[in-house]
Amino acid sequence: MSFFDSLSTGNFSNKNKSTKTKNRPQLKTDNVQHIRIFSPKSFNDTQYLINLLKSGIGIIVDFSDTNEPDAQRIFDYLCGATFAINGTIRRFNSSFFISPSGFKICKD
Repeated sequence: MSFFDSLSTGNFSNKNKSTKTKNRPQLKTDNVQHIRIFSPKSFNDTQYLINLLKSGIGIIVDFSDTNEPDAQRIFDYLCGATFAINGTIRRFNSSFFISPSGFKICKD
């Protein structure tokens, strides 16, 4: 049996060690935090962004393709929504990371 065959079947053996395998901890996917990257084109995209925040999804908003009046209006609404859900806003260059509560943003 080749090494690649053992990967697909889960049959691993090592001649120098016991053939008993320890139970490995499984990755828990229920605690995974999701982040979406979005570049709004108009104010009509605002509700979609707010729905993402309300559902617990963090967003990175890039306003480089948005005209200035719409960008300001979208940002104002996102600030209100972020405040309402006890979230945070951080600026990164020309983008903003907006997250609901539960995200921790660290700067190294």
